[in-house]
Amino acid sequence: MASIKKLDQIVINKIAAGEIINRASNAVKEIIEN
Repeated sequence: MASIKKLDQIVINKIAAGEIINRASNAVKEIIEN
């Protein structure tokens, strides 16, 4: 069985930053469309 490895903090931060950017751009898109 494959073991689950803990992600590096750097990787976690990059994923989190990407999520925030996506949410922000989606919010802007919603405002423009409405």
